Amino acid sequence: MIDKLTNASSLETSRCCMAVTDAVQRFRPEEQVLGAAAFFLMLCGVYGVHPGTALSTISNMINSEKIVAKDQFNAARMYIQKELVNDVALS
Repeated sequence: MIDKLTNASSLETSRCCMAVTDAVQRFRPEEQVLGAAAFFLMLCGVYGVHPGTALSTISNMINSEKIVAKDQFNAARMYIQKELVNDVALS
């Protein structure tokens, strides 16, 4: 599975990121964070992927200058910052 993670399509991964963002939009910020975290941990458990490996891999993908979907990840980040975040911030 680790090979599949490192060779995943950045474009499809960015699309999935936006789909998850859209799916959690109606919830409060604390529910978004915990719900996404629960989903992430359960998904890693089902596929037998160590959460740290997944986080490291996606961090490298998002921060790489060579990825195809750099603009798409930036758009997802901006969407989260401007549309998803409510007036209520987590402290």
